[in-house]
Amino acid sequence: MKSYKRNSNIIVEKLDDETLLIYLGETQNTHVLNATAIYIWENVEEHSSEEIAASLFSKVNQSQKITYDEIIKDTKQFIDELIEKHLIIQKEL
Repeated sequence: MKSYKRNSNIIVEKLDDETLLIYLGETQNTHVLNATAIYIWENVEEHSSEEIAASLFSKVNQSQKITYDEIIKDTKQFIDELIEKHLIIQKEL
């Protein structure tokens, strides 16, 4: 299981329940997260991508016709983007 930690060189500002701003000083980039991304961000240090995806899947309105496989793929892709943008770091186990 992969484990992650947030980059300690970031500034985080929660604007409301559906918007989070993350500023990374070393790149001078600002990132805006929506509600789903916030959920992943808030859980990435304590839970695996599979656990996060399962929790998201249980919260999704089934009328949205999204499968668990799509959620796990999107969750892993977003975590990979966070790593690529240096917002989180994969911990060595």
